[in-house]
Amino acid sequence: MRSLLFATAHWCGGSLGAAIFVVSFVVRLAMMPLALHMARSARKQAVILKSIAPRLEAIKSQHASDPAALWTATRAVHREVGYQPFSVVGLLGILVQWPLMAALFGAVRKGLGAKVRFLWVADLARPDRWLVAIATLMAAGATAAMVPAGSSRAMTQSMVALTSVMTFGFLWFASSAIAISYGAGSVAGMLQGWLMRREVVREA
Repeated sequence: MRSLLFATAHWCGGSLGAAIFVVSFVVRLAMMPLALHMARSARKQAVILKSIAPRLEAIKSQHASDPAALWTATRAVHREVGYQPFSVVGLLGILVQWPLMAALFGAVRKGLGAKVRFLWVADLARPDRWLVAIATLMAAGATAAMVPAGSSRAMTQSMVALTSVMTFGFLWFASSAIAISYGAGSVAGMLQGWLMRREVVREA
């Protein structure tokens, strides 16, 4: 991954910061078909769960004092309609994405960019508060874009707030190289969210 970053920097006029952004974006983009497949599967399961909610409430009331019977009856309804609470596809998707993202973050974490300038950042190996703020805003935008259509405003706001706090806290002590990589992934996340919402509009 480090070799790829340096090779890309050569094509970016020698800018290592630009190379980190480009490679991070392309890696995230390459995984987007899988991510979209996982999102479609999750949306389908959410629709199924919503349709059987009244039946599940009735079963819960009927077997309130018998957890074993409640579990058996609930699983029977799930099998009948094809609902899968835990998706094997989703698990495989995470397993496939993790090595690639780990390699990328590992490459930019181990001192890459020391004493290297990019835009206003004097040293890519050190944190920059303005870059942290920008990356946090981009992560918040990506989260808002990927919130499932039809979600309540309160749910959207809480997810965006949680993402913002976690991102800010993580990047505040991280190198600027990681912030650039994180921001590039957030741009791809915004694109993914836009594609997902466009599909929902078309299906409606």
